[in-house]
Amino acid sequence: MGSPCERSPQPPGPSVVGSRILAGSAGPHRTGRVGRAEVPTEKESEVTRIASVTRSEAGSRLREAERLLAEHPAYHVYRECLALQRSIEAVFLPNLRELLALLEQAATDEQLAIELVQNVRPPVVRERFQALVTQRLHNYLASTTSLVDHVRRVMRGRSDPLAEEYERRKAALRQHPEVDFMVGLRNFTLHRVLPLVGHTLSIQNVNTAGQSMASEVQLSVAELLEWKGWSAGSRTYVKGQGDGVVLRAVVRLHGELIASFSVWLHTQLVTGNAGGIEELNRLVVARNAELIGGDVGLAKRVTDEWTARRSGLSDLSS
Repeated sequence: MGSPCERSPQPPGPSVVGSRILAGSAGPHRTGRVGRAEVPTEKESEVTRIASVTRSEAGSRLREAERLLAEHPAYHVYRECLALQRSIEAVFLPNLRELLALLEQAATDEQLAIELVQNVRPPVVRERFQALVTQRLHNYLASTTSLVDHVRRVMRGRSDPLAEEYERRKAALRQHPEVDFMVGLRNFTLHRVLPLVGHTLSIQNVNTAGQSMASEVQLSVAELLEWKGWSAGSRTYVKGQGDGVVLRAVVRLHGELIASFSVWLHTQLVTGNAGGIEELNRLVVARNAELIGGDVGLAKRVTDEWTARRSGLSDLSS
């Protein structure tokens, strides 16, 4: 998912450019040798007064430029897009990948799969694996709930075509029973208990060229159904899973659905704010111009340079 705008507006407050220039400002007025105080001449006093007035006027213009930037509607939308992007890319997706990596390992690594069911050695590997799955399942469910709440806040109060399409897509999303089940599972882990992690393993055509393995991490259906808090649809879904809910299949599908829906919404918000971003970028240049003495041309070049550097750093870290 791309950055919300080509040039990231700088929030009000000290910037690298401004700090560098202001750091070179003249210090307190001094004349003569160290340790000897001298009275400034009348001409020196006038120069000091003019400089003070000039700095005051420049400060007022800077504060006004920052006010226009901070209060611009596009700036608020930009910040919301940035926050939603962090929720998706820095929290939800990493938690999804970490959980799926464990579940895929159990399904494809024969040595691990055997360790998860063996009973001739201390179950060190099994206990460590189950602890990791429990932790990552908890984190994934929590990150999903956070993302849902963040999306809900962004869309609250909207009554435009985007809001209508959002509601339509959300209703379609909830038609997948896995989505409602994961909502219930989050409440199960929050209000009841962290579910026990089980594992099934079957090996076909043992010691032949066609030997194959079926290995899956599961949650006990019997344990899940002890809870009275399931919705009617989720209870029916759980009952239809046999002895255990295969976690890998549920998490993979759920993750794809939530990620696709969230990325779509973020893209729509960014696209809808494109016109405001252009105006906002001009305000950023105007603000930076005040930091470097009013030269708009130089401010634009410096702003473009720092935007390019920040973009390069973002590409390296992605």
